[in-house]
Amino acid sequence: MHANPQPPLYLDMLDDLLASGLRQVDAGEIAPLIAAVMACQRGDGGFAAGSKASNPADTDRAVAALSMLSERQVRDARIRPLLGVGEDCQGCRHRCMWTRPVADYVNWLPLPEDLQGCFHRLNLQRMLARAGVVAQVDAAAMAITVYHWRKETPANVLDTILASHCFQMLALQMPLPREAIAMIIARHNDDGGFDGSISATAAAVAFLAIHENLDAAIVPGIVRFLTRQLATSANPPDIFHGLLTLWTLGAMDAIDRLAIRKRLDASASPAQADVASAYYCLAATALLKLAA
Repeated sequence: MHANPQPPLYLDMLDDLLASGLRQVDAGEIAPLIAAVMACQRGDGGFAAGSKASNPADTDRAVAALSMLSERQVRDARIRPLLGVGEDCQGCRHRCMWTRPVADYVNWLPLPEDLQGCFHRLNLQRMLARAGVVAQVDAAAMAITVYHWRKETPANVLDTILASHCFQMLALQMPLPREAIAMIIARHNDDGGFDGSISATAAAVAFLAIHENLDAAIVPGIVRFLTRQLATSANPPDIFHGLLTLWTLGAMDAIDRLAIRKRLDASASPAQADVASAYYCLAATALLKLAA
């Protein structure tokens, strides 16, 4: 395990992509979802859905959602009050309102004990750093946890992409990448997908693309699989992951974007939205706007 020169972080590029799409959306269209997210911030600075206590997973998704907002949207009269921004706030974006309490929450979190916890903690630090706010993270301890991730749980596609992201955020080379690549390729099914789900297929494509091992011969089958799945799905996470993968593969024209937009709108009721669903609705909206 050693430091290694890293290309631009995949997650940084994803954040920039989604922000570029969401900035094209009218602030009034997304204000209800932003309100749903902000309603989930707790007194300790973290976020949680429903009656739950603050937790890193919901806080991660909340920060990701709010980080997509542009300067113009932050200062819009329909969103500014939701974030606690004064009318005279200029040039500081939204980092003066909610990020400092989030950083305080992150600083008080105990050391993560599993891969998922390490990912959320590192991702929160990454996003806060991009907003100009420092959160303390014991990178060395988390590197040990992530390094031993295969000893803790059986290898699967979703854990593998999380580990890959963690190693990138730690600026470390992922150990045994060829074994991970072989494991993921073995999960490719005759229907074109991986492990029979949109989320696993999205994770597999992202991992193989990051490691430059996505075989062009399997791309048409992946597109057909995702097109079939997205033809009926009303689940915001699945819609987002499916759209993101099709965007990555340059195949957004393969789907009925208007039909997906209608199903996404129907599932995005702010009254029922939790932090995660609000994030995925905003992210999917950004991708649909980019493809328009």
